[in-house]
Amino acid sequence: MSLFKKIYPNTAIWTFSEHHFILPKSFNIHPQPKELIMSNTPSPLYQRIYAQIRQVPPGRVTSYGRIGKIVGCTARSVGFALAALPVGSDVPWQRIINAQGKISPRTDSEGNVLQRDLLEAEGVGFDRRQRINISKYGWDFQDEGM
Repeated sequence: MSLFKKIYPNTAIWTFSEHHFILPKSFNIHPQPKELIMSNTPSPLYQRIYAQIRQVPPGRVTSYGRIGKIVGCTARSVGFALAALPVGSDVPWQRIINAQGKISPRTDSEGNVLQRDLLEAEGVGFDRRQRINISKYGWDFQDEGM
């Protein structure tokens, strides 16, 4: 991850991994978290990712990699964008799964359970190996005109 610094009068905007921090110009290079003011506006990349994900209809899923390919980033960047979503967002994050057709593991297992519950409520089925049948439930974005 690279760190960029853009100087503005009396402030410095630091961009790190798609997050923007506005700091006093004289601020210590190693700030304390409580002193950071994080921008509430997603980066242009995150906005493109969220816009693409909003197109996935209920009962359908797509992969991190497919979203990344469409918007021009890595699957990992899509995962970071979803992890940065605020609580109560309108982005249907639960419809994004990994390339194996599974829910990607998280550090808190509650997120996995919630994602599965939300997908099942939309009618998405899982097999005995906890996978989703992509040929049945996958959304390719070319399906939109049908």
